[in-house]
Amino acid sequence: MMHSRIGNYLLCVGITATLIGGLVTLLWKWRMPKPFVWNAQ
Repeated sequence: MMHSRIGNYLLCVGITATLIGGLVTLLWKWRMPKPFVWNAQ
């Protein structure tokens, strides 16, 4: 039972990390070519 619970937890964490990573990558690629983003810093 304990091993199964840990496995499910790791699976959920992996899926969540993948989704967040994908969203961050998309946003970063969208804003990359725009020059005003760099000037705002």
